[in-house]
Amino acid sequence: MSYKALIKNFLTNGYWMVPLLWALTVILLSGFFGQAYSPDSYAYLMLGKNIVSGHGYWSPAIRESVIGATFNSRTFPPLMPLLVGITEVLFKQGIVSGFIDNLLILYGMFHVCYLIGKRVINKFFYFIIIAAFFFVLINGPFIIELLAGRSIPLATLIILSIIYLLMIKEIRLSTKYAILGVLAGLLYLTRFDASLFCIGLPLIVLLLTKDKFKNLLIAYLAFAMVISPWLVSNVMAFGKPFAADQSILIFSIYDGNAVLRFFNNGIPTISLNPLLWVNQRVVFILYSIFILYELITPFGIIPVVGGAIVIGLFVMCFTENKKENHLLLLNFITLFWITNNIITVSLTKYSDTRYFSISAFLIVISTSPDLSNMA
Repeated sequence: MSYKALIKNFLTNGYWMVPLLWALTVILLSGFFGQAYSPDSYAYLMLGKNIVSGHGYWSPAIRESVIGATFNSRTFPPLMPLLVGITEVLFKQGIVSGFIDNLLILYGMFHVCYLIGKRVINKFFYFIIIAAFFFVLINGPFIIELLAGRSIPLATLIILSIIYLLMIKEIRLSTKYAILGVLAGLLYLTRFDASLFCIGLPLIVLLLTKDKFKNLLIAYLAFAMVISPWLVSNVMAFGKPFAADQSILIFSIYDGNAVLRFFNNGIPTISLNPLLWVNQRVVFILYSIFILYELITPFGIIPVVGGAIVIGLFVMCFTENKKENHLLLLNFITLFWITNNIITVSLTKYSDTRYFSISAFLIVISTSPDLSNMA
C-alpha cells in the first residue's frame, strides 16, 4: 500500500481525531498543570515507591495526618499507586509521575471511545470521541482527578475497556470471560467504590448474554487470581483481607456536624442505632442522585430542562432497535455502574462530586449514539 493510500485510510477511518483531541485537551489544560495535587496524590506516590522498591505497601499516614493519626496507611487499592511508582522509578518525576500516567490513560480513554463508536454507530461514530472530549473539558471534578494523578481516569479506562470487550464477537467466549475477569480484578484493585460492580459484573453479563454457565466460572476464577495477591498480602500484614477498605465508614453513624463516630466502647455505632443508620443512608442516596443529576446537566445551564433531556436520551437507549445489541449492552453496563456507584458511595457518606464522574461520563457516552442519529 502506498503512503498516499495510508494517509487516505488514516483520514477516512476517523482515528486521526483521537490524537488530535487528546493533544487539544492537553493544550487547553496546560495552564492548570501543577495546581491540583492533594494529600492523596502524595500518598499514591509514596505507596507506589515503596512497593516498587520492595519495601512493602505502606506509607506514613499522609492522608490522615491532618487529624494527627500515627499509624501506617494503606488507604488506597494498589493498582494506581503501582503505576505511579513505576513511572517515578523510570523517570524520576516525583509528584508529577501520577499526572504523566493520567495523560497516557486519557489517550487510552479516547482510543477506546473510538473503538466503541465504530461498533455502535453506523455513520457518525466520532460523536462518542467528541462527547468524551467535551465531557473532560467541562467536568471539573474529572479534570482535578486527571491533573492530580489520582485514580478515577484509570477506573474509567478499565470500564470502557470492559464495555468494548463485551462488544467483540471475534474471540472465543471462554477467552472473553477470562479477560472480563482480569479487567474486573484490575478495576477492583483501582477503586474501593467499584467493589460491588466488579463482583456482580460477570453474573450480569451472563444474564444479559445467556451464555453457558462455565463461562461465569472462568470469569470469577480469573478475577480471583488477579485480586488474591492483594488479599493475601493484607492478611499476612494486617490479619484481614481488606486493609484498604472503607468498612469503618460504611458501618458508622454520623452526628450532626458530620464527625465520624466509628465505635462506642468498642461497639460499632451501627449496632447502637440501626434505624438512624438506615435513615442517614437514605438521605445520602438522595443526595448522591442529586449530585449526579447536576453533573449530567450541560454546563449547569437551565438545570431542570438540561438534566431532563439527558435522562430522556438515556431512557430512549433502552427502547430503540440496537445495532447487534451493542448499544443495549453499553446502556445496561452503564446503568449497573450507576446503581453500584450511588449505593457504594452513599454507604460512606462521601459527597464529593468527583466520585460520580465515571457515572456522568458513561451517561454521556451512552447518549451520544442517539445524538449522532439525530444529526
